[in-house]
Amino acid sequence: MSDEEVWRRTTSAINADRELCLRGLPDRVVAEVLYGLQARTEAGVRTWDHFLRPLCDRLRQMQTPTLEVLADPDVLATLSRVKSTDGVVRTMLMWLDWLGATPELERRKDVWDLRIFTGQTGALDFTRISQPTLREAVKHWAYDDLPRRRGKRPGGAVQPYVTAMNLLSESLRLQREDGGVHPPDLHRGTSSPSATGSRS
Repeated sequence: MSDEEVWRRTTSAINADRELCLRGLPDRVVAEVLYGLQARTEAGVRTWDHFLRPLCDRLRQMQTPTLEVLADPDVLATLSRVKSTDGVVRTMLMWLDWLGATPELERRKDVWDLRIFTGQTGALDFTRISQPTLREAVKHWAYDDLPRRRGKRPGGAVQPYVTAMNLLSESLRLQREDGGVHPPDLHRGTSSPSATGSRS
């Protein structure tokens, strides 16, 4: 690529009539910016052109293949001179993260975004349950229980149970030699029925 081609791709556009220039940006980045702008607008959030221009200029200079690189705090810090642009980036990344998200995919995480399950704000955090088997069991229960909850904040009804499991996890971690990682052997020390029905 010649120096002129690089210059054409990376140089900031001339501002005219409050238009936003997406020239030189990869197709995926253009689509992500437009989707993020549409999502913000549908959510009733106003986005000013002078907040978007620094973002597009920075993306153009970086020639990044996706807007998601701005999730890196060090990269995002390069936009700190325009504080409101930071807010635009964060909300765009939030909407992109929700794009294609499903409860089935979200349930694999240790922190759930409740918007994906219930449409309401909030989160369920299972990270304090240190025993993997117990954590997965609680997540399985929560996944099954959430759709049955009614009201404005169904996640709030599930949270006390998760909190109780956090306390149980802590108790197991402190009181058991193995930290509660291995489930107890419920059959140890009990006799088993013989073929005749009597206990041996």
